[in-house]
Amino acid sequence: MKRTRFRRSRKPARQKTIAEATRPLADADWPQTVEGRWIQWTPADDNDAGVQFDAFAAQKHNSPLPTWTVWGGNTLHQPTWALRF
Repeated sequence: MKRTRFRRSRKPARQKTIAEATRPLADADWPQTVEGRWIQWTPADDNDAGVQFDAFAAQKHNSPLPTWTVWGGNTLHQPTWALRF
């Protein structure tokens, strides 16, 4: 079985690419907020979950910062669980 190797793209994220990647969030009516370099989506019904995009981290393919964070429980800064990409 061939393993798929995932790498960060060497190209900076573009607005169109971000819009395509987050279309399911918009389709689910998750409001988008912008706070400085971060774009965040959380459900309108106040479930403790969300997605965050860091535009600063997306500019460098070798950045140690996560570009995407998917989290659940409590808050973004103190989540019960989080996936960072």
